[in-house]
Amino acid sequence: MIGICGIGGIGKSTIARAVYNSIADQFDSLCFLSKVREISNKHGLSHLQETSLHKLVEEKEISLDDDFHEGISIIEHRLQSKKILLLLDDVNKLEQLKALAGRCDWFGSGSRIIIMTRNKQLLKSHGVTRIYTVKKLALEVIGSNLCDKDVDKWSSALEEYERIPNKDVFEVLKLSYDALEEEHKEILLDLACFFNGEKLGDVKNMLKLGSLTHINFSKCKFLSQIPNLSGALNLKELRLDDCTSLIEIDDSVESLDNLKELSAM
Repeated sequence: MIGICGIGGIGKSTIARAVYNSIADQFDSLCFLSKVREISNKHGLSHLQETSLHKLVEEKEISLDDDFHEGISIIEHRLQSKKILLLLDDVNKLEQLKALAGRCDWFGSGSRIIIMTRNKQLLKSHGVTRIYTVKKLALEVIGSNLCDKDVDKWSSALEEYERIPNKDVFEVLKLSYDALEEEHKEILLDLACFFNGEKLGDVKNMLKLGSLTHINFSKCKFLSQIPNLSGALNLKELRLDDCTSLIEIDDSVESLDNLKELSAM
């Protein structure tokens, strides 16, 4: 089994489809199972199993009656001797992997299962050791815009993407944002507000609590609470002016011996 992970819209499916198309003729049966998360939520695991079996066994009369445990037995029995290529796109729960590709020995020798997910830990929990992390943003969008253009145009366009994201790239990033829990959305907005314009390396260093000396959350409209800062032993200044949504400051702030200035006007 191979895992491909990265944020939503970053290009996992594009890479997987390219691999799928390039090696498809090496297998007895093929299945690209897309939108696993969405279909699982709407129709259940059995529906996903039926779809994969229809494609891999090439039979349309398979019905599991909402019993995905039965589906596991049928997958093992019908596919043990088949060399298959199975791609699972947008997986977000371990139960989906257990229902669709619980173990490699469910399938014949030489089979390949490729799993696309936003959650690297999910792959590790399923015993997947070969994991590729996609780091190129919105491959399909940017690639289509730069296709057939010379190197100079590529350089100028990439500089432009760094400064002002393409509107299609923005929509791709919004997919990942929309999928976050509300608490995580608030944290992301707080960080974006506080570290706006800072270099990534500097932000990573600043987020190491022990090295923080100044925090300025002033005018951050989304900040609702200050978390435990007991690890910020060197913090000298904390500014919270005009944080109109702020309703709670953790008690740990009182124990910061080096804190000289706290402003919350």
